[in-house]
Amino acid sequence: MGPQARQYFLNTVLGFVPDLVVCWAAAHFTNSGWPGFFISLVALQAIYLFFWFKNALWAWLLFWVYRKRKMAAYMENYFIDSRFPVPDEYTTDLDDYLGGITNNEELDATTRVKAAFELGTFNGLKTANRISLLLQLNFAARIALKRYAHRGEKSSPPRALDNDEHRNDQRRNDEPKDHNDKEAQMVQRIQFLCQVTKSSAEVVKEQDRNDPQFDYEHKLYLRRKRQAVDLARSIRDEFYLSAALHQIIELCLAAGEIADAKQLLSDVKVDFIREQILKEHVELLRP
Repeated sequence: MGPQARQYFLNTVLGFVPDLVVCWAAAHFTNSGWPGFFISLVALQAIYLFFWFKNALWAWLLFWVYRKRKMAAYMENYFIDSRFPVPDEYTTDLDDYLGGITNNEELDATTRVKAAFELGTFNGLKTANRISLLLQLNFAARIALKRYAHRGEKSSPPRALDNDEHRNDQRRNDEPKDHNDKEAQMVQRIQFLCQVTKSSAEVVKEQDRNDPQFDYEHKLYLRRKRQAVDLARSIRDEFYLSAALHQIIELCLAAGEIADAKQLLSDVKVDFIREQILKEHVELLRP
């Protein structure tokens, strides 16, 4: 059994302790013995199931009545603002759409990396088993993609690159296509690693060593951060490297490791990415 499985099992057992105490108290005060204990245990689980079903039903009702349209409108506006290409009428799956943009070598690198980041978020929800939220996102995405396709645009609007982006794009065009694909996928993997490690980073920032989770989360954070840094160091393209380091810097800041974030920032060579990081985190400007 791996450390994550052991931690999950431990959390399940600890979460079950209050139920056992309540059932023991019910059996003790009613003098019903073991039958009363097990009846109380089954009754508690039935109550939990009822409230879970009630909350899930209410959440889905709100989604169908109100949130689906709002979520779809937000997605459509995001596609437009991000200058993503217009999908064909047969594209209805968000995962396929974002994956297609990520792997489309004809698009500029900024658009591809942005789509890769969103795809990493989507995959992070899968890893976290957020099934209900994933279904809602897919339902809303179908509406958003259909509306976007019906705009009648045959191609994405032209995007003017600044000098810095143009130089990086020109160098990427001179690289072998397989190499570009590999590095784009590495950026996507780093972004995913940083996203799934953010909760561990927040535990590390609290520095509460009395928390039984601290040691596990700290080790997990260090291991995944090291993996992300090692992957980033193998990226040769300055734009992809800077995009990857941006994600790792965000992770370091979530853990309160400002010194590490500053050290990584010194390796960010693309000016507009560096400026964006400093704009969002002015604490990195302090000596």
